[in-house]
Amino acid sequence: MSEVIDIRYEQLSLVNVSCKNWLLNSTNVKNRTNTVIQNKEQLINLKDVIKQKCYDKKPVPNVIHYVWLGLKKKEMKFYQFLSVYSCHKYLHPCLILFHGETLPYGRYWDLLQTVVPNIIHVKISSPTNIEGIQLKHIEHKADIVRLWWYIYGY
Repeated sequence: MSEVIDIRYEQLSLVNVSCKNWLLNSTNVKNRTNTVIQNKEQLINLKDVIKQKCYDKKPVPNVIHYVWLGLKKKEMKFYQFLSVYSCHKYLHPCLILFHGETLPYGRYWDLLQTVVPNIIHVKISSPTNIEGIQLKHIEHKADIVRLWWYIYGY
């Protein structure tokens, strides 16, 4: 099981990022810890890093977003591992952001962390309603999370 660490602005802003290669500081690589974004200030700093480091002369940054919602930790399935690993291998993203309350666990998650070093957990609460309408299905909640990121950046 991986340990989750908090990052500070200084650490985030000094990370050497390029779309072809993500270099983490030696502590993260050595201990295989996850970086977690937990508050608005860290989120703003993450957006700054994406703007500065993840654009490759194209209108859209090379950043992959996964929405992983649920209050309970869920075990990562093989097809989910394959999805993230394929993105890493063929798209060469600058960052892979997992949006949600918790991260997955299990053997595929552990394996993923050994082969994909640029995963960041953006900690958010699952939306419960939108304009007074209750969201019952996880798919609808995930749609709202994607809209929040696209329109508001949370």
